[in-house]
Amino acid sequence: MNNVEIIKNNKWHLFGRWKHTGMFEDGMSRITVDGDFKTTVPFVPKYFLVLGNGQFITENDYREGVEEVKEMLKNDDIEFRNNFKKMIYESHEKLTNFNFDDIDSEKLKDYLLTSFKHTRYWFGIMLADGALQELFPSTLPEKFVLLGREMNRAELVANVALPKKDFPMILGEINLLKIAQKISEGDSVDEDLEKHAREYGWTNSLCWWTEPFDANYYREEAKRLSNNKPEEKLKLLEDKKKTQHQKAELILAELKKNFPEAWKYLDIVRDLADLKEENWDTVSIVGARNRKFFKKIATKYGLSYNQLFMMTLDEFLELLKNDKTPDVDELNQRIKCFCVLASKDGIGHSSGQEAEKLLEFAEDEVPELDHLEGTPIWQGKETGIVNIVHTMDDIGKMNEGDILVCPMTDPDYLPAIRKAKAIVTNQGGMLCHAAIVARELQIPCVVGTKFATKFLQDGDLVEVNANEGVIKKI
Repeated sequence: MNNVEIIKNNKWHLFGRWKHTGMFEDGMSRITVDGDFKTTVPFVPKYFLVLGNGQFITENDYREGVEEVKEMLKNDDIEFRNNFKKMIYESHEKLTNFNFDDIDSEKLKDYLLTSFKHTRYWFGIMLADGALQELFPSTLPEKFVLLGREMNRAELVANVALPKKDFPMILGEINLLKIAQKISEGDSVDEDLEKHAREYGWTNSLCWWTEPFDANYYREEAKRLSNNKPEEKLKLLEDKKKTQHQKAELILAELKKNFPEAWKYLDIVRDLADLKEENWDTVSIVGARNRKFFKKIATKYGLSYNQLFMMTLDEFLELLKNDKTPDVDELNQRIKCFCVLASKDGIGHSSGQEAEKLLEFAEDEVPELDHLEGTPIWQGKETGIVNIVHTMDDIGKMNEGDILVCPMTDPDYLPAIRKAKAIVTNQGGMLCHAAIVARELQIPCVVGTKFATKFLQDGDLVEVNANEGVIKKI
């Protein structure tokens, strides 16, 4: 049975649709997340850097995983959170202690397998996101009163589902504005830019696929910011952040007293948002640090860096041990387009034209619509021009004040997010990247619309009503 027939005979859950992918491990696993969980969850395949055009799992497997996590959250959410923290931080510790001076195939294998394991935790958080979206609404009436005023669930989530820690992307934004302010005052910033690149350059290197930002990139960004009253933007960002968190704490205190179950699930959302960021940041930081080493390996065998990271683990180890280079044409096809299909019963890989056809076939048809509906994240209402960003390659076309429309965001999208008046995504829930960023930067945002990148086109004038979760063409 070919992959298109597999799609025809099953209902699939799509996790992502990006342009690039990365090194993956052959095989399918129904992995045990941790012995203390006393359960297993389905995972796409055992792969490492699949940021691929398609990552699918059967809908039944996904639903089963969500139901298992729902039971864990209902029975003992503290144990669930503590186990996740333990796993992620232990994995983080191991990954950050890897250093490479020469090619050691066993050490590299251990490193990559540790990374495989580490990135799998992201899927557990996705299942928790699905579970929380079903558990949370039952804890509150549609409308309720907190701090003397009426609000609804969406407004509550927007105001209080904030990470407990400061995310690097926000800290980096604040620091870059400080550098921009120094530029506007005529001060030298060479050392500041070098330090900033060391501390935050990896934020452009999700799973180290892309080249980290360097001091020259940040110089141009800081110059751009310096021309538009950076001191005012800095004060506004810091004041908004302080006010936002103070308001959230007041609401959360009353919520805990009046609706303890609702408070519990939102507290889980906050903890998992921190853990999701920690999970991805670890891989990006360590990957960016080891980028030069893997570039040397690629050069040694006459490959590009990206070709190297399109190999399976077995292909990679065969290259190191026996100097056997895989089919370069196949690697290039994987770079162009790659798709992973998985279920408990097996796994399928597709690349190139076959994967493109499969992705086109697998996408939901857009019904007759006069507007889009999704989950409101940060509330507000904005009107603007649509700019559709399918991949990182599209980020450069984003203009200041555009409405960012995309399948979903990730840390690589930060340059586009900075310019966005509002964000609209096909996919996502309370714990998706767009939701976390929108709350932190207070950008009106609607996620989970399913059809935004099909229903809308570049240049459309739209109204994004993130109070109601509705997007209309004007």
